[in-house]
Order: sequence, then C-alpha cells, then structure tokens
Amino acid sequence: MVIGKDTRLSGYMIENAVGCWFYCCWYGRSFIRGLSQHLLLQLLTRSMRADIGVMISASHNAYQDNGIKLFGPDGFKLSDKIEVNIERLLDERTYFATCTSK
Repeated sequence: MVIGKDTRLSGYMIENAVGCWFYCCWYGRSFIRGLSQHLLLQLLTRSMRADIGVMISASHNAYQDNGIKLFGPDGFKLSDKIEVNIERLLDERTYFATCTSK
C-alpha cells in the first residue's frame, strides 16, 4: 500500500490509522509517502507494484473536511462498484472483529 496526503492537518492522523489498519488486517507493508499530489501517488502505486494506493485528500471541500481516494495496482482510481463493496465491508462490524483477532 502506498499512502499519500494533502496538507490538511487531519491527514497526518488518517495516514497512520490507514497504515496500521492495513498492517494489522493483512500483514501488509505500507509506504507512507507523506505530502503528495494525486498524479505522483498514482505513479508510485504503479511503479512500486503496490496492491493499492490511498490518497487522503478532499481538494475541493472546506479545509476541515477530508476524504480517501483509492487507486488500483495500475494507478487508476478504483471503480465505483469496487468502492461501494469496500464501504460495505468497512460498515460490517464483524469484519473488524475478524481483523483484530489475527
């Protein structure tokens, strides 16, 4: 997983939470890039052969808002269908219980 963020203060907390969550649930390694542009994160995701890229940003929203955009191994944004499935998994409490029991 490659993780990048914009300059919003909440991004620092979110990037560590996402990295820890990925490690705990899948024993995967995370590369935290820090401040990044979307395009750089997309290129890094592809060139590092990462399973997923995570951009923490809400570029067109107010400064106190933040969001997460996911990129596939090819560096392109995941389809809406895949994102809906991920959101559904994250909403299921049993998923987190499975994660924390490893």
